Amino acid sequence: AILNSDDTPSVSTFSLTANASVKTAIESDNLFISGSTSPEMYLIRAQTAAREHPEIDSTVRQKVRKILKMKYSLPSQHHSTVCDIPATEASAICALKAITCINNSSKMLPLQSGSNIDIIQIGGIKISAFGTQAGIYGDYTYKYADTSTASVTAALNKRNKNRRSVILLNALITNPATAAAIKKAAADDKTCIINFDNSKNLAFINGKCVVQQVGNNATAAQMAARAVFGEIDIKGSFPYKDVGMAKRGEGITIAANKLKYCILRETNFNVAYKDTLDSIISSAIRDGAFPGCQVFAAKDGKIIINKAYGNLSYDDKLRHVNTADLYDIASLTKVSATTLLTMYLYDQNKMDTEKSLGEYLHYDDTLPKPIMNVKIKSILEHRSGIYAYTPTLRFGNNAIGWKRLGSSIGLDTDTIPLPKLAAAAYNELYRPIYDKDSASIRVADSLWLRNQYADSLRKFYMHLSVKKRQKYQYSDVNMILMQWANEEVAKCRADSILHRTFYQPLGMTRTFYTPLQYGIPADQIAPTEAQQWTGKMLQGDVHDPAAELLGGISGNAGLFSTAYNIGILFQMMLNGGTYGGHRYLNKKTIDKFTTKQPNTGRGLGFDMAPNNFVATSASKRTYGHTGFTGTCAWADPDNKIIVVFLCNRVHPDANNKKLSTLRVRQKISQAIYDGCGIKEPCN
Repeated sequence: AILNSDDTPSVSTFSLTANASVKTAIESDNLFISGSTSPEMYLIRAQTAAREHPEIDSTVRQKVRKILKMKYSLPSQHHSTVCDIPATEASAICALKAITCINNSSKMLPLQSGSNIDIIQIGGIKISAFGTQAGIYGDYTYKYADTSTASVTAALNKRNKNRRSVILLNALITNPATAAAIKKAAADDKTCIINFDNSKNLAFINGKCVVQQVGNNATAAQMAARAVFGEIDIKGSFPYKDVGMAKRGEGITIAANKLKYCILRETNFNVAYKDTLDSIISSAIRDGAFPGCQVFAAKDGKIIINKAYGNLSYDDKLRHVNTADLYDIASLTKVSATTLLTMYLYDQNKMDTEKSLGEYLHYDDTLPKPIMNVKIKSILEHRSGIYAYTPTLRFGNNAIGWKRLGSSIGLDTDTIPLPKLAAAAYNELYRPIYDKDSASIRVADSLWLRNQYADSLRKFYMHLSVKKRQKYQYSDVNMILMQWANEEVAKCRADSILHRTFYQPLGMTRTFYTPLQYGIPADQIAPTEAQQWTGKMLQGDVHDPAAELLGGISGNAGLFSTAYNIGILFQMMLNGGTYGGHRYLNKKTIDKFTTKQPNTGRGLGFDMAPNNFVATSASKRTYGHTGFTGTCAWADPDNKIIVVFLCNRVHPDANNKKLSTLRVRQKISQAIYDGCGIKEPCN
């Protein structure tokens, strides 16, 4: 801890002269260092000492813990008891608490998710952790400039005038010309200055958006990014003497407006249940239920956990899962895409759930009336009565499929040997390479569906029969038809409008249909199962057989995402349709679609509690969905809890049922509720 020369210490202090060793000061019995020069200089010398003398690391950690305990015991911290802070959390707590907003007259903070920003760092060690964290919220460019006027001017002039800029100032600026260039850049409404240490820089910075951070390590940079993007409350006060606009003891409070990052102990979550959660997942991985997974949970808008476990594959050569890896979320697509888009169109008065499918979906005049007369509401409830059959078998690599296809194209299936029949079926349906005119629908790597069958598939679905008695029957067909109706109303492909309207502005930067086509490397995507025709492992191409025949963009499946990204989407709905200061849906629409419907136990598109995949403590108003690949997401509006679990239990064999037999998803959900102190449903 560093004291300014005019501070009066209440504990023993080591007075550090210009020539004294910081190592000596650290090894002394004193907790504070005082002297006549700037605190920044002491910090630089302390960092140097720590690098040169690693043996003092344990002493530094012990003293930091003592100082934090003292700080947390002060009345101004609103803590009635001393809090024992683990050394592993000390750096994050310091970086989180120290962030101070000096000015936000431009109203630039918090930065909006999904917006592209230019990051320019000036001087000092490169603090790449800021960009890494910023990349979670949107795309960014990064440029580094030394403190020379020419370098700074060149970097600042390359900024895109249509984007917002964040200037990371990581050095003491002594050159008047360099200072003038930075001052000019800071004067506009689209620029935020983050000054790391070096408080004297604030003498010339009078920008419209200025933030001060103590420290310049990776943790300090990461917390600064979380703060300016609205994941952390900014409520620090300036700790130094008055300089420029900065007044000692003052700071502008800016409330977080997104899912809030917190140290776990600040969420009121019982830390013991984190170990319970780890144990449940580790045991499931050992038992072969899945090779790895992601878990996300939030309570009252605060992130409790966002963690990855295990490996992408059972193959030890593949790396561990991280929270940015993509999973095929399978039928979780039904609510994260298809139902979401239906809600949006309902909000826009472009779709009425009481009207029939034929009001919105058109194909040709030969369509049978029964399917066109089915209400949208019945489709979303899975009470449409539409025959729940997807024609995947006739396109599959199996004897039944070969014979059905062979018969349809005039082959004598009784006399042709099966190997020849298989080859004939493949040649009729697919090509190994893309061809714009004849085979342009990607099914998987080295497998393209012939264009003529894409039209046949659509016609097949639209000519399905409808049962007279419309009782509940869960069906992929319902959501495939629902997506086509949505696309016709929106006059746009589903993936395009969802990305533009929801995923990109929400900051769901790791959510895609057909992620390989967006340039996501395959090794950042969890593998599922071998494709039946090619034998190649699916890794970035959709696992669902109906969705793959539709090019990977389907109403029933096809979306790839992360647990954190799905958590954002469900938090928006839990917020009543708002997130990050922007409204996406009306609360009444969300309430309508997430209310349990008669005779089904489901909402409109959503599954509802109670069921075998959510905690028994969850309220009966809890809504969400599951996915065949081993995924689920739940939002509890009464307890303000979100739980998301993603895994690839189908890898390498979809017949693996251990995830369900071990009830892993329910156990994970229950551990979250237990940690929040919720033992019984509140309704």
